[in-house]
Amino acid sequence: MKKILATIFFIFIWCETSNAENQQICDWIVDEVYADLLNQDSDDHLFVVIGNDGKCEYGRGTEKQDGFNDCEKHRKEKGINGECKLFAIGKKKFIENKTALKTGCIKGNCVNEKGTFKWPNGDRYEGDWVNGQRTGQGKYFYSSGGGVYTGEWKNNNRHGEGTMIWNDGVKQVAIWELDKAVKTISISKNFIFKGGSEWKDGEIINKKDPSNFINLSFVEKKKVMGYDVRTLSNKYTKDGWGKSSFTVFVFNATFENSKDILINVNDEFKTDKKAKKQAIKWAKIYGQMPKFLKKNIKEITIHKGKAGWAGGKGTIVIHTDYLTNENKKYAEELMFHELTHASLDWWWGGSVNEKKWLNAVSTDKHYISEYAWELPGNEDLAETVLWWYATRCKVDRISKKNNEKVNKFLVNRFKYLDEQNYDTHPSNCIN
Repeated sequence: MKKILATIFFIFIWCETSNAENQQICDWIVDEVYADLLNQDSDDHLFVVIGNDGKCEYGRGTEKQDGFNDCEKHRKEKGINGECKLFAIGKKKFIENKTALKTGCIKGNCVNEKGTFKWPNGDRYEGDWVNGQRTGQGKYFYSSGGGVYTGEWKNNNRHGEGTMIWNDGVKQVAIWELDKAVKTISISKNFIFKGGSEWKDGEIINKKDPSNFINLSFVEKKKVMGYDVRTLSNKYTKDGWGKSSFTVFVFNATFENSKDILINVNDEFKTDKKAKKQAIKWAKIYGQMPKFLKKNIKEITIHKGKAGWAGGKGTIVIHTDYLTNENKKYAEELMFHELTHASLDWWWGGSVNEKKWLNAVSTDKHYISEYAWELPGNEDLAETVLWWYATRCKVDRISKKNNEKVNKFLVNRFKYLDEQNYDTHPSNCIN
């Protein structure tokens, strides 16, 4: 989203081609190939492909697959980077007119005056041109995963003062150099809660909630290659999930109506008795978590230390000294957060559809927390699901004001989660 689009312009540098060359691109398919198909009164399937470089080709066949294969053949032969799409079957058009195929300079003069240029991917620029390059004042519309930039340009780069309205609703006014924001003048922060959402209410899940934990049995003590946040180089990226070597007491935990998991307790707890005490404590809390968050979980690893927790790759990592004093009441909410990463997050092969979720984000144009706002690609899902669960299952434990806020500003995210029909056992929830 807002932090990953700074280099997108460089992908489409072929825009410097002339107005005359691009304005009528692909017309020959409509005026010649399609016209020929009509003249022959044919019911052939006609496919069309347009590349990022403006090249155009087609394929034609009596059967749909034949037409597609013919188009693919020509696409590969001509080195066209694009997708073969069905244009027509006989007289019936699926792309209704030339403008649906037309790219390039579609209005004005895109060389040395004002003009509008459209790329095959749907991106569009309206504004000043100098020697075939975006230079002066202009407006750029990003067709997917982007937003709208209005402001100064130089040699096809955002350069000078300009305003970027990102697809998630964030508005950033900045000084830009070579397409990068080098000085932010102002930025809107469209989030509900300051900090992280799991720290807003320590009673969403508490000791009164049922746990489906049944039993714990010792398996063995062994040396493993596992995850310890204290050794991670960067816990916010996949590359940061490097394993390290340590010895653990291994326990098998059983639960009603959900699968067994292993609980690995670092031998820095010294004895198997102390390790078992830790394993039981966290197994009971794990047993309070809704079933839909346990789908991908294979193990929990418990360490000492004040490092933050982590979740992903079928596991969650707990550091027992991270929660102190008043913060201990947030243990359940924090585990919920990490289990969301491990079982729902698409990064780790979770069940949430990335495209649908990001579409919901674009429509909501709000984040639940500052933490989600700062790290939208990493934390928005985990920060949001907890409060969806709170409004559907524990509404009596959150304030009326907070309930109204999250339901007002996160409508589309909550709708997506409602539609998943998640199993919330052992809690009884009414959606």
